[in-house]
Amino acid sequence: MLLLEFNRDFFEHAGIGIVEELKQQLTIPFDYLNLNPCQSLLFFPHAAGRTDWPSLAADLRRAIRRRYQADCYLAYSEDFSEPSAIPTIFESLEQAMEKRFFLPNTYIFSTSVASPRSEAFLQDESTLFESIEQALQEHHLDLVRQNIHTLCEKYAGQTNFSHLYVKFLFSNLLRDISLSWAHFPEEVLFKKVEAIYRSNSYHEIENVLDKSLDESPQSFPTSSNYVETVKRYISKHYDQEINLESLAEIVYLSPRYLSSIFKKETGCGLNKYIKAFRMEKARELLEHTHMKVVAICDAVGYTNVSYFIQSFREYFGSSPEKFRQKED
Repeated sequence: MLLLEFNRDFFEHAGIGIVEELKQQLTIPFDYLNLNPCQSLLFFPHAAGRTDWPSLAADLRRAIRRRYQADCYLAYSEDFSEPSAIPTIFESLEQAMEKRFFLPNTYIFSTSVASPRSEAFLQDESTLFESIEQALQEHHLDLVRQNIHTLCEKYAGQTNFSHLYVKFLFSNLLRDISLSWAHFPEEVLFKKVEAIYRSNSYHEIENVLDKSLDESPQSFPTSSNYVETVKRYISKHYDQEINLESLAEIVYLSPRYLSSIFKKETGCGLNKYIKAFRMEKARELLEHTHMKVVAICDAVGYTNVSYFIQSFREYFGSSPEKFRQKED
């Protein structure tokens, strides 16, 4: 089987004339099946088994380009004997065609077993993503660009990856850029992610990310601004569920970075700060109201009374009831 694929709706415009063109170029018989406006399949008999497929594919591509001024990608399979193998063979052809993304200047592919990803490559990949995230948090744009370029260079030629997997990774990286740097509106971010998934090469993806960094704001809040914003939010919403992830979203930082700067600015972790704030509010309610402990528990953001009492005892050294009696 030979798969022909185009970037645009080629077969819809070429019409049935393409079949005659193929017959003129090929010296061996074949059956033709159009799949969609961008893809068609050619089926060759076993008698053609000794054909030099790379040369045939190259000649066919040149002829199509000369006749239609269009770039064609071709993938050919190994021999098979049963019609029941066609779905599996077709899947392997599409997988081979995925290499287009990793090898942008290559037009002819064959089905073969993908080589496994090396542990060294995966470890290096993880280190690069972490470095990019850290550089984003610290607003070191030159380092971000350098690491993104290095990442693209490393993936180029790694044909054992799925291009959808790679685009997913770079889309997540774009979201990190938005979260930590550019703060894109949702509709703008969606269009940029869409552009990544439409990309046909790493160069196109790198351009999307590079332009996103260029569109970033020129000035940013200081660490103190971030921390004060979080403190104000806690003071107004302590009676609701609060966690590190939701607070990080409010100030457009990653949870890890927010946790780091909050502890650096205040001397204590976020969870400890939230607990202390709630305990002080609970103390005020015990001292100045006649609310029941279960109502106070709910008023300061706890859903489990037993856990609230335990937390209060750990913080003040006595249970809420004993604390109130002592104050009275």
